[in-house]
Amino acid sequence: MINYVERPNWHEEVLRLTGGKGADCVVEIGGPGTLTNSIKALAVGGHISLIGSSLSRSGLMLDPLLLGGRGISLGSISVGSRADFEIVPIMGGVCRLAKSTTRQRQSGPGQRWKIFINPP
Repeated sequence: MINYVERPNWHEEVLRLTGGKGADCVVEIGGPGTLTNSIKALAVGGHISLIGSSLSRSGLMLDPLLLGGRGISLGSISVGSRADFEIVPIMGGVCRLAKSTTRQRQSGPGQRWKIFINPP
């Protein structure tokens, strides 16, 4: 593990430890201030997983040359409890196509309904 506070240019240590190859995956939790080093620490074809505060608006401008030509990818990971991610569909009923819009309006805010429509 490399402490990014103790080593501001921590990407150089990653490259040294990997013989110049770089990391296949970086889990970015440090926020906008460490994203540039995360990109520099990646191997060709590497991936960065952004978590939490690293997704907040910061006004940080990235050098587009860091992103090009190396086949890297960035994605976000959502965090929370299992209950935060469970979606329980509610069977809203079966109705004719002509009545489907009425059925949709009957669902309340935040409700997820499954409506099965029988063609006329």
